[in-house]
Amino acid sequence: MRRRPSSLSAGFTLIELVIVIVIIAILSAVGIRSLGRISENRNFKSTLQIMEDLKDAIVGNPKVVENGIRIDFGYVGDTGQLPTSLTDLMTDPGVTGWDGPYVDYTGIEEDPTGYYRDAWGNLITYSVPANNTDPITLTSSGGGSPIVLVVANNKDEILNNTVALRVRNGDGYPLRGDDATVQIQYGGSAWQTMTYSSTLGYHISTVPIGIATLRFIVSGDTTLRHLAVGPNNSTTDPTLGLEYTVNPVYGTLTYV
Repeated sequence: MRRRPSSLSAGFTLIELVIVIVIIAILSAVGIRSLGRISENRNFKSTLQIMEDLKDAIVGNPKVVENGIRIDFGYVGDTGQLPTSLTDLMTDPGVTGWDGPYVDYTGIEEDPTGYYRDAWGNLITYSVPANNTDPITLTSSGGGSPIVLVVANNKDEILNNTVALRVRNGDGYPLRGDDATVQIQYGGSAWQTMTYSSTLGYHISTVPIGIATLRFIVSGDTTLRHLAVGPNNSTTDPTLGLEYTVNPVYGTLTYV
């Protein structure tokens, strides 16, 4: 004779089923949240890389060196000025010295703004303050929490660096004032004549980052030299002789 299951055993089976369903629901919720976090983390990393590439396009990558000397200064190094917008990195705005495109992007015809979209599809904003104290930034709205990358701490450290040097002739005699004409040319600029003072020697304080050319005119003879000028650069009392040596005391001024 077949025994029929008691209501107690049937009820116990139903409870087990409910418990299993609850456990599955909990695990599913945890899994969905985990996948969401993984996706957000991936988008964050991808967006940060896009922003880093834009920063390198604007001010160059300090890791790009040749013979131990930095040679990449981006848009600013070529033109001597900051881009007015991120489109200047891909399209020539008619600025002297422009040598772009500065971003490796091949979809310009399909999506002209794609190179400055974050991983969520939002446009990255580029902000240059009117003053010389606030930072230059790139900002992504992210997945809800903004991502901000500082391009430079202020405009001065990018556009207004100081180059100060002293000049000696081949006999080691220091040249002062009208003994020599010292000029400098940088991205997009004409030749600028440097001022002389007894405390700084020949100097100028409006030099943007990049490879600058120095021109020395002494007794009708002209000598050219090149300098890699980095951000926030300032030197005092280096000696630049006609034997072509540069010895900065401090700062990031580097002979090329």
